[in-house]
Amino acid sequence: MLSAVNGFSPVITAFIPLIPFFFAKSIPIEYCYWSGFGLAFLILFGMGIFLGKVSRTNLIISGIKMLLAGGFVVGLSLLLTLMD
Repeated sequence: MLSAVNGFSPVITAFIPLIPFFFAKSIPIEYCYWSGFGLAFLILFGMGIFLGKVSRTNLIISGIKMLLAGGFVVGLSLLLTLMD
């Protein structure tokens, strides 16, 4: 059971930001991009809150740290794309 949870939770979490793209024919693609980013950062903030709760630290600070880590990864991936 534990292996199923550990296997399916990243799949579900990665799928959530893709949901707006299923409506790309009815809404502009720019809205899909921004709502996908918003959902991804909301998930990151939620994961930070969860980690803060588990580690018994400030929930908001932990969520912000996770957002900053996600923003760093996005920036790094954009930088690497430009180097191509």
